[in-house]
Amino acid sequence: MASRKSTSGLGHPATKGSAPEKSPLSFARMIREQLQGCNMSVAELAQRAGLAEPVVAGLLRDRGASEQPRFEQVVALARVFERAPAELVAGTEAESVIDGWVPRAALEEEVRKRVEAETTAEELRVEVKELSAGMHGLCSTVERLSAELERAKLRVAEIESQTRARLRALRGARNAASFRLSAALNQRNQALVRARQNYLAWSKARSQILQLKDEAASSAESSWMMALIGAASAAVCAAETLDPGRHKVIRRRPRRRSLSPDER
Repeated sequence: MASRKSTSGLGHPATKGSAPEKSPLSFARMIREQLQGCNMSVAELAQRAGLAEPVVAGLLRDRGASEQPRFEQVVALARVFERAPAELVAGTEAESVIDGWVPRAALEEEVRKRVEAETTAEELRVEVKELSAGMHGLCSTVERLSAELERAKLRVAEIESQTRARLRALRGARNAASFRLSAALNQRNQALVRARQNYLAWSKARSQILQLKDEAASSAESSWMMALIGAASAAVCAAETLDPGRHKVIRRRPRRRSLSPDER
């Protein structure tokens, strides 16, 4: 049967290569050392800390880990020894008393930051409210502008439709005017051609009549020939007065007086 392992003097099994755990210092011992270093009595310490003397005397006795000092007692003693509470209980079994303790400066800084954060949050809420109001007004403006834009689009479409209709009407009128102008130009050209033909015919007839008059005057024929020639000359002069091609009255040229047989 295997032999039992040897145990240390503390009654714990001995483990090869392991050192015994170091137990924390006693809070009462720490206070006693501080009290001796300051050369202060228990009554004086109680008076300065604002604690009852029996309470201070109890804190100076080792009571074990089950009975720990209260937080306010640690703070009062640390104020007397001019040390931070965390430094006073460091390494002792009372260190857990101030695990959640926060230094006053840090607490004040945290409170200041919280107040600043709340102020900033309030300012942001006010700004958000103002922005919301501005956004509401902006949305209303956008809706109004959108409605005006739609009306403007409808008006532009209506104007474009009217403009297209007027343009088509103007194009039709232009085409009709162009057609009438072309027809009038054709009629004018035709009238000019007819007038030129009539003028040429009239000039030819007049030349022939004048030639006959000259021949009749030179040959000294009978008076009835002269009367016939005079009637032809009157007809030519009448034709000369009115131009049938142009349909307008022209200036009559003076007639040349025929010579009587006696004058010849």
